[in-house]
Amino acid sequence: MHRGRIQSQGGGLNDSQSWAKQAPLDHSTGISLSHLLEAMPNKKEKKLRVKAHAAARAFMDAAKLAGGVGVTSKTYVVKGDPHRRVDIEVRKGVAFK
Repeated sequence: MHRGRIQSQGGGLNDSQSWAKQAPLDHSTGISLSHLLEAMPNKKEKKLRVKAHAAARAFMDAAKLAGGVGVTSKTYVVKGDPHRRVDIEVRKGVAFK
């Protein structure tokens, strides 16, 4: 089993996109989940998190080049506000192959 989530937290948000699959989450699906998550909040919160989402997707790109990533937790904080962030959590298995 492979499972994890991508989430936006802080500033009143607690949104996430999760997965639990028999096969590893592929890179393109991870990118799609990130875009779905990015589209969820209001305009102000979207704008604040643009760079954090871009950094999270850059991590996914690097993971793909490395053949995927195992259990990990990455946090991308909104500059100037340590409470607003985008997180990637791979809880079990492999993701972003």
